[in-house]
Amino acid sequence: MGLVMVAALIGLQRALRRVVLRPMRDLAQQVEVVAKGTHDVAIEPEGPPDIREMGYGVESMRRELVSALDAVEVQQRDLERRAAELARSNADLEQF
Repeated sequence: MGLVMVAALIGLQRALRRVVLRPMRDLAQQVEVVAKGTHDVAIEPEGPPDIREMGYGVESMRRELVSALDAVEVQQRDLERRAAELARSNADLEQF
């Protein structure tokens, strides 16, 4: 009886690790890559439905972040262009 319990617990531990803990660890590693600044790598969740759903939510946030960063870059280039134009205009005015 005791041996059966030990075997059942070991089996349960392995199943838990394979089905829940490994997918959670993999998702956490993918999120860490994005958090460190690599925004062009998609989150690809695996595992049980709850973990996949969480991963899809994180992927959605990553895509929104990429979109927002792209918009900021466009605005920054526009501001730099305008600043250069203003500097040229000021230089022209100083000549008079």
